[in-house]
Amino acid sequence: MDGAFEKFSVYDFFNLIISGGAFIGGLHLIGFTPLSFLVNDIKIPDNEIIRLSLILLICYIIGFELQGLGSWIELNKLKVQSTMTGTFLLDRNDVIKNDEKLKVYQNKAKELFKTKNIKVENNKFTKEQCEYFFAYCSYFVQVKGQSKKTEKMRGLKGLSSLWVVCFALLFLIGVTKNAFLLIGGVNFGEMMLPFFSTVAFLVLSITSYYRMKTNIKYWIRMILGTYEVSSDLSNVSSPQ
Repeated sequence: MDGAFEKFSVYDFFNLIISGGAFIGGLHLIGFTPLSFLVNDIKIPDNEIIRLSLILLICYIIGFELQGLGSWIELNKLKVQSTMTGTFLLDRNDVIKNDEKLKVYQNKAKELFKTKNIKVENNKFTKEQCEYFFAYCSYFVQVKGQSKKTEKMRGLKGLSSLWVVCFALLFLIGVTKNAFLLIGGVNFGEMMLPFFSTVAFLVLSITSYYRMKTNIKYWIRMILGTYEVSSDLSNVSSPQ
């Protein structure tokens, strides 16, 4: 469990640093200069290590705030992950397309629910039952020390979800900045970089959204597949 906790910390830390850095870089493309303000206007020691540490800290804080915003949007608006984890045991779902694999997971869920005195009728799993089984699979994989690959996929899923928020927010900031430039009568030559950067952020936010959906799907599949093998090996190795 300690190893699993360390992996969580490492993946989350670098995801926040990367997304925070991408956000700061995007602001510079739009026309804002937060790093220049940090270097020129704030009196900090003229030491590269201190400056780099401060920049990394700012990137982490920004990434942390983006993660919080993304979690709120996912929980209250998008609900991509909760929809997938709440329906993957149903006969028709968008996560498990292989019918034979689906039967295996449904049977394993029924076996688990039988020990918990949870009733399931005709594969009509409720949202709560699907989420319970997925959480059980996830914890089982971690306890058995088989979470290395699933954690990598979880890291990719987390990074893509952060990028959705990062680029969408940069797009909104870019639209606002371009609107003010137009009102101010700035010539198109001066608007080219902010304008095309804003368009690029829109494209990146959309592509990141679909990448996030794909990564969530692969993450769920990987956890279920790892659980299947780990539980089978546990049953084989346990005394009869």
